[in-house]
Amino acid sequence: MSNDSFSVTSSSSWGSRITSALFGLLIAPVAMFAGSGLLFWNEGNSVKTAKSLDEGEKQVISVPADQIDPANNGKLVYVTGETAVEGALRDEKLGVSEPAIKLRRVVEMYQWTEKKETKRRNNKTVTTYDYTRKWVEGTESSSGFHKRSGHENPGYMPLHSHEEVADKVTLGAFTLDTNQIAQTDHAGNRKPRVISAEEFAAMPEEVRRDAVLRGDELYMPVSKWFPHAPKDQINSEFAEEFRGGGEGDTQVGDVRIKFVVVKPGPTTIVAEQTGTGFEPFTTKAGKPISMLRTKTLPPHEMFELARSDNTFWTWVLRGGGVLVIFFGFMFLMGPITAVSDWIPILGNLVSGGVFVIAIAGTLMLGSLVIASAWLFYRPVFAIIVFLGALMLAVGIYYLFRRKPKPIQHDSGLEIVG
Repeated sequence: MSNDSFSVTSSSSWGSRITSALFGLLIAPVAMFAGSGLLFWNEGNSVKTAKSLDEGEKQVISVPADQIDPANNGKLVYVTGETAVEGALRDEKLGVSEPAIKLRRVVEMYQWTEKKETKRRNNKTVTTYDYTRKWVEGTESSSGFHKRSGHENPGYMPLHSHEEVADKVTLGAFTLDTNQIAQTDHAGNRKPRVISAEEFAAMPEEVRRDAVLRGDELYMPVSKWFPHAPKDQINSEFAEEFRGGGEGDTQVGDVRIKFVVVKPGPTTIVAEQTGTGFEPFTTKAGKPISMLRTKTLPPHEMFELARSDNTFWTWVLRGGGVLVIFFGFMFLMGPITAVSDWIPILGNLVSGGVFVIAIAGTLMLGSLVIASAWLFYRPVFAIIVFLGALMLAVGIYYLFRRKPKPIQHDSGLEIVG
């Protein structure tokens, strides 16, 4: 069975509920202040970033990648070409090598994981523990599980994940810095690196003893590596329950090893030229510009993508700020909920009402903070939006206030319509 779950129900005393609610009263203003501060800062950061990108797009110059002109030092430059590395990276433990920017050994073990979920209903707390077996990178300690019996993990791995990074990565005559090298490592640029039969045959004897080559990865059944593992590093509860088992089905403790590479390839950079390298370009608007994409793109697309990123993160942080404020309102009204929970029917009604009030309060405070930030950071835009909203409101008001005109019929009767 891959999944296991059970619940624990506990009752809270009236005193503990009130104490927790009163403690929430202390947290409430902090949460509302923090959320409001995040919203205000976020609006300013968004405006500064947008202005910096506009400023940078007007100043950027295109330079060739294969030669460096010292006259461009200190300027915002656009460079595109193919990255390159010197030599090959090598995983010393397994002997796998590859000419790459990064060579990563990914080691995962099939282990039990615990997920805890708590729900409060009236004066009762229901805690559900879900146990699932899945592949996890690194060791998952089972010693802290609420229910350890039947969910034991080894607590030890014969090998761990490891990464090799090229010392020098070039783009034509330019050299990438550490941050730029890190930016080349993203999901779309990572490629699987197949382990060949020849490489497996050349691996250390203890690896070949405990592993088999399965597709593009090494597979270490727990039945193979466990007998040779240091017993003082194995979870004693797992060791007591271990009975070996076959190699056909996936067992807790099985290990799989694969390699992932970040290869050199087409790259576009927009940053300040500094000698043979780059650094963030400082704008008058206040935000530095340093962009890297692992594809060939024209300058305007680089800036459009940066604007899209700015919009995305602005909305993410808006959501985060609003959520923090919402929790602040919920903490603020915690004592009301705590008292009403002791009356089942009333508790449900009050909890629903508190939720609605918290949402309304959050929207009001959040909107007020964002509007204040707009007045501070972009007053002209804020005034235009305000006047437009005011005109719309006035128009709607007079539309509904307009008296209907009477309709005259031949009969002499007036019908109001």
